[in-house]
Amino acid sequence: MAVRTIQEVPTLQTRFSFEELRQRIDAYMAEKGLSKLGRGRMVVKAVFVLSAWVAVYTGLLVFGPQSLPLAFAGIALLVIASLGVELGIMHDASHRAIFNGTLMNKLMGLTLTFFGGSSILWYQQHVVRHHSYTNMPGKDPDIDSDGVFRFRDGDPWKPWHRWQHFYALPLYTLIALRWIWADDFRHAIKNTHNLKSKTMGVLVGELILSRASHILFFLVIPYMMVGRFWPVLAFYLIHWMVFGACMAVIFQLAHVTDVQSFPEERQKSGDDWAIHQLATTANFAVKNRFLTHLIGGLNYQVEHHIFNRFSYLHYPKIQPIVKRYCQEHGVPYFEYPSLMSAVRAHFGHLRRLARRPTAGGLRPSASTV
Repeated sequence: MAVRTIQEVPTLQTRFSFEELRQRIDAYMAEKGLSKLGRGRMVVKAVFVLSAWVAVYTGLLVFGPQSLPLAFAGIALLVIASLGVELGIMHDASHRAIFNGTLMNKLMGLTLTFFGGSSILWYQQHVVRHHSYTNMPGKDPDIDSDGVFRFRDGDPWKPWHRWQHFYALPLYTLIALRWIWADDFRHAIKNTHNLKSKTMGVLVGELILSRASHILFFLVIPYMMVGRFWPVLAFYLIHWMVFGACMAVIFQLAHVTDVQSFPEERQKSGDDWAIHQLATTANFAVKNRFLTHLIGGLNYQVEHHIFNRFSYLHYPKIQPIVKRYCQEHGVPYFEYPSLMSAVRAHFGHLRRLARRPTAGGLRPSASTV
């Protein structure tokens, strides 16, 4: 099935210049009197989203035990609210895109600690490693599957990969649980030598506090309200499995389809760095305003990767400028028109790579899955 990717590349006229693109963006922001940060608007959003999460959580505890349909509806709403908190607020805060100062951004990023994750490790794994080494094998943790998946042509093929487009979604449901109960501890051990002793002490405290908070709000309090173990366990697993699947799919759509590159070497700075980001990233469903606000502009991944210190609130405004500049200079700009077209592209990519590679075989067209 054909999947439209917007890649309008005219005859190359002048050399792509990231500095010139940045100047165009800065000129637009100055003309409109805009700051790149979210500031007050993001504070209002944070208050609204966190209040919504508390209201849904409370309603689920009170009314969920009385009715199975209400319980499932409550879990669905809680997943949506959780995505709004973590992607719509925490993500911008982790990129220091809400306030100028570090402290306030860190405080807003502590919503991750409340949910059971580590803001310190998120910063290292996502902000530093993923954004510095986007789609680089062995460097970008987002494409490191320990051989469970084959995400690129250069990955060795294993017999189980022939079914990866079938088992991908079931395994994606386990990502949040693995992150909370295994990955953070594994990353903490591996990064010991990279952290100062003071930071390591804070990290240990955060790991303990975050898991205590996670257990309290998602297991202990529900058990105190319901009084039965199995319904609480069912609520816990359903919530975090659906949440994990949503998180995984959202991040995979931007970087793992047939259009993105998987470079072996890192482009360190300037024009080459920007072209690296453009080649490894795709937008999706940018006209969907609800999705944009729910996931904090992660559907504008192109703009996010080259201007990650901008609040997502400005991505819809600067996107036409970035896209037009890329088209003027013959640089690919990848974009899927809808969420479902991007989902089809991702699973179609997995299906293509599920086939055992043949010697000298040609890669299928990037515009078909």
